Amino acid sequence: MKISFCLPYSYDFSVLKNAGADGVEFGFATLEKLSESEAHKIKKSLDENGIEAISCNNMFPGDIKVTGESVNYERIDEYLNKCAKIASILGIKNIVFGSCGARALDGNNTKDNAYIEMASLLRDHVSPIFRRFGLTCSIEPLSECGVVTTLSDGKKLAKMADCDNIGVLVDYYHFMKNNEDWKELEDCSNLFHVHVASFSSGRKYPRPSDDDDYIAFVKKLRSIGYDGWISVEGNFHSDGVTENEQIYTTTKVLKSAINA
Repeated sequence: MKISFCLPYSYDFSVLKNAGADGVEFGFATLEKLSESEAHKIKKSLDENGIEAISCNNMFPGDIKVTGESVNYERIDEYLNKCAKIASILGIKNIVFGSCGARALDGNNTKDNAYIEMASLLRDHVSPIFRRFGLTCSIEPLSECGVVTTLSDGKKLAKMADCDNIGVLVDYYHFMKNNEDWKELEDCSNLFHVHVASFSSGRKYPRPSDDDDYIAFVKKLRSIGYDGWISVEGNFHSDGVTENEQIYTTTKVLKSAINA
């Protein structure tokens, strides 16, 4: 398994290199404003620092609805094609479908109908566009979202979409916040990506002092054959420790768990 951090593409990638991290995860929505030449410059900087851009989170911004009456598929297709092309230039292989605001219920829409709408979106729009650019999509359960809250929900949506490039993501923080059964992870055959942040410290960067069993989490991942990326998606601690130091410490904590 390898360690990456969710950071903007303007970040100093040498910090990740010096910390011993392996990769970075950008925001998919932020790619829409990048030109192809700008993307090539970012890719060059990544290569020079030995850092891989491996994934993107936040597949849709809040103003691009994917459920309800205001869905605009022409806009969605245009957006996906632009961002997917930029992602491919950066070498990215996976896009995370979290996007709580985009998939939130509106008006008289129901959860059942939202699942049908999102399954259709994934099957008829996301999957074929991503396939052209060599991308997969990971459905992210979000504890604060009214739709697709748990890993079980994510697996349900992936099954409804029924595409080989549509899988699920498990986020340690949300999984623990939902108090989900570990069996849900043990039975997960299409896990494409992993996020992690400390549950005990309120979604902050993992530290040695956390009351979180990262070793047990990694062992569960390994037990189902997962050997992919673990991306740190959390908030920096505001206690005077520099961001660089926190990235170094978190990398050490997670690599220790992987090597345990």
